[in-house]
Amino acid sequence: MKKRSKVPVIIAIILGMLLSVGNVFFCLDYTKRLDTMTDENVQSPIGVLFDWQSNMMQQVIRNAKNQLRSFSMSSDVLELLKNPDDPEQVKKSQAYTERYFKNMEGWEGLYIEDWNTKVLTHSIPETVGMVVRKNDTIEQFRNSMTSSEDGFYFSGCAESPASGQYVMSFCLMITDDSGNPIGLVGGAPFLSSLSTRFSKMDMTSANVEEYAIINADNCLYAYHSDNSRIGEEVMDAQLLKIVEKVENGSTEGSYTHEGKILSYKTLPGTNYILTLNCNESKFDNTDRSMNVRFMIYFASVEVLLLIVVILFICIFTRKKPDKNAKAETVQVQSAVQTVTEEAETAESGTGDTEE
Repeated sequence: MKKRSKVPVIIAIILGMLLSVGNVFFCLDYTKRLDTMTDENVQSPIGVLFDWQSNMMQQVIRNAKNQLRSFSMSSDVLELLKNPDDPEQVKKSQAYTERYFKNMEGWEGLYIEDWNTKVLTHSIPETVGMVVRKNDTIEQFRNSMTSSEDGFYFSGCAESPASGQYVMSFCLMITDDSGNPIGLVGGAPFLSSLSTRFSKMDMTSANVEEYAIINADNCLYAYHSDNSRIGEEVMDAQLLKIVEKVENGSTEGSYTHEGKILSYKTLPGTNYILTLNCNESKFDNTDRSMNVRFMIYFASVEVLLLIVVILFICIFTRKKPDKNAKAETVQVQSAVQTVTEEAETAESGTGDTEE
């Protein structure tokens, strides 16, 4: 019998090794992709929340500016600032202020001040005549409006001494025909409108535990998910670290600290920083689940490759009779048949002799 060729066996082993190596490279590539997917899974919901927060904040600011600008367009505002000592104009402008304020939903107050911040009209008449800012603070206040692109000054969120509620303060510089500042209009919408919008955000997708808006100028909370902390000084070391990053030129980022994912993003056109504090454990659980599923898949593929190689080897190493073996078998069968026939003939001849 001829020996069976070992070439198919060698080919099967080589194919098995190549497939295993390919599977290992696939494993490495998949692991890399898994890390990227994990980062995206973390950043995606956080990015959505940042976009939502930014859009809501900008919308509130935009609406407030539009209402103040609309209020300032009346001739009663400009004429009063040109003639602040005219009793008739003061009376007319005060009526206009009160009338306009009645149509403003969610605002604490509305007023007109001269360039020295003396109140000329107010939705609360008792405050007329009060000088709001004095000494060095007035120059800083003026510079904030004159250096602004749109003439607005947004002082942020603070507790109002009048109502005890948190408000957002806006002021708009008014100029004469020559472009010189002669006064301002201002008002303060309640922060509750912003809180209502933020409360509609879905925080579960990013496992958010805390979110806040920080005024980078004074390190105060302009907004906080815990409203009682609005206006307080930021004392959290990690949030102060974020403020420092922004002061050094960073506009957004994310990092992990003691099981928390802290993310931040600056609000365009302002000195405000949006921050989110998320629990990392949710994303870790997702990672572990994906890793377990991948290991099961990898082990299954390796076992399948091993079975295929073993079957391939068994099929090609199974002994089969070759052509010579078949010929020898035929010869043996023919010889046996011949001997049998001769024996039968001899037996038949012996029987006849006896008779």
